[in-house]
Amino acid sequence: MKNNHKVISERKHGKLFLCLLIVITIMFPFANLFHILYPITLFGKSAWVVVPVIIIGFLYLYLFVSKRSKLLTTDILLVAIMTLVWMIISVREITYNESMSFLDARFITTSLLFIMLTRNLMNNSYTMRVIAYAVIIQGILVAAARSINYYFFPYVMVSYKGGFGGEAYINTEGETTRDLLIASSISANIIVCGMFVLLVLMRHNITKLGNIPFLFIQFFMMLSTFNTLSRYPIAIAIVFFTLSFLQVKLVSLKNILSITIAGMALLILITLLNIEFFQFFERFNMDYSSRVDKFEVVILLITNSVVDFLIGSSSALVNSTMVNGVLISDNSYGMIATTFGVPFALVFFIFLFYVFYKIKSDNISLVFIFYIVIGLGITNSILWEPWVFTAFLSFGVVSYYGRVSNSKCNSNLSFNKIK
Repeated sequence: MKNNHKVISERKHGKLFLCLLIVITIMFPFANLFHILYPITLFGKSAWVVVPVIIIGFLYLYLFVSKRSKLLTTDILLVAIMTLVWMIISVREITYNESMSFLDARFITTSLLFIMLTRNLMNNSYTMRVIAYAVIIQGILVAAARSINYYFFPYVMVSYKGGFGGEAYINTEGETTRDLLIASSISANIIVCGMFVLLVLMRHNITKLGNIPFLFIQFFMMLSTFNTLSRYPIAIAIVFFTLSFLQVKLVSLKNILSITIAGMALLILITLLNIEFFQFFERFNMDYSSRVDKFEVVILLITNSVVDFLIGSSSALVNSTMVNGVLISDNSYGMIATTFGVPFALVFFIFLFYVFYKIKSDNISLVFIFYIVIGLGITNSILWEPWVFTAFLSFGVVSYYGRVSNSKCNSNLSFNKIK
């Protein structure tokens, strides 16, 4: 009977369901690159982004149609927030005489859709294990793509005709930049998610990966964040690698010798590739005042008038308001407040963080929440759909394994329902 129960659990979401989830997870970070190579549009947007989002939406609906999930208050609130966005867009169109497609504001819906899908997948151990490995594979692939591009083909990158904002194309004779073929901040944060999930699997003995391969993979992913020069994910990656090193138990002579040999091999590899560690940390010495200026821009915009406070500022005002020559950027909270109004921003983020809070389990999952919350505050990462999808799935994995003991990691679990 126990084995039969396990088979039922493993097949709960079906092979097609899981295959679609795996494919989307692994390919999503490369969506923009795929669009440059094979430009396909749908509803006026890149099909490489729109199609995965549509599939994710159908996967979410499938859970209810197949009666594998119950409709809860949070699901109803998701629809209510989507309706509220549409209403605000309509009011802005009348007030400011400017058009905004609902697809232009899709990041509101997609971010909530991603976390709600994750929540509804957290009642099945097999599904969470599949997601965990998909996130790790994704992180390794992105790290490999970044490192190969940076160390062997630094002149191959995405450039724009006529400057940023123009038509994108693959430039094979460019000068070394941070972004190269994959956006630096997005790729670095995706790699961080892979590091976090792998660390959690090792902590809970979910994977049979040995200590040396584990440390090597974590070191490789950490090193790959360095060449992005994105300060926040670099700092987080260093913390995760340190925790990974502490996770390994150096209780035997064999482990000590193995790690010593692996460390020497890594030093030789670093020397051969002529990697200079300290050059990656020069950006930490850069001035951080621009982010303060960007925050001041947010304050100026939302306090400009009652209308700006309630429904956001007009595009013309947003694009012309500057502090010390800096426009609004790198602040997801401010971006939503100035686009849809402060009341909506409060509703949106309170709902999002409420779901986070209800899903979280242990202190490790709480750390992941802080990582997301801070990241949203210092970047416009709410727009990075591939990262948002990966981060929310990763948070689900981290929280899931925080709820189960090592002896129950392979059994189906019944969670407290989120009301």
